[in-house]
Amino acid sequence: MNKYVIYVKPSEELEERLKQVQEIIKPHTTKLTTHFHGTLLVVRSQNPDYLCEQLEKIQHSPIFAQPSNYDAFGKNDLVLRLNSEGMKSLHKKVLESLRDIYEQQPSTPYVGENYNPHITIADGNPKTIKDIPFIRLCAFHANEFIISEKNGGWKEIAKYELKIKN
Repeated sequence: MNKYVIYVKPSEELEERLKQVQEIIKPHTTKLTTHFHGTLLVVRSQNPDYLCEQLEKIQHSPIFAQPSNYDAFGKNDLVLRLNSEGMKSLHKKVLESLRDIYEQQPSTPYVGENYNPHITIADGNPKTIKDIPFIRLCAFHANEFIISEKNGGWKEIAKYELKIKN
């Protein structure tokens, strides 16, 4: 089964500022993220066409995300937490549209009510959080969400527009 990640991309401006953060923490990490994204859901499937058909049915307005703080995620990830009711709402819609597939997979504590929007910055030592100087990080709007196959690299499968319903 292949692994698929459904996500939103931050603005180019935020990506550039996150790269500045990475330069500062580089000596303290084992791996820097090269594909900044705000994960909505990760699923495994043998049928990407079905995933795309289900995701295409989702209707949601564009989202707004405000960076909040650096944090440790899991055992090894350094992340930027995001305040975004829009991402939480879109996560719920993605989860509901793929529930039949998702419920057949190993569970993770980071979905549904436990979903917490973030962007991964690096793998490695989350203790570096205290060493990150303040770099003004900007909020962003996302007008689309994306599904990519993650198999060694990232292969974009489809994009879905987020638009206000008429």
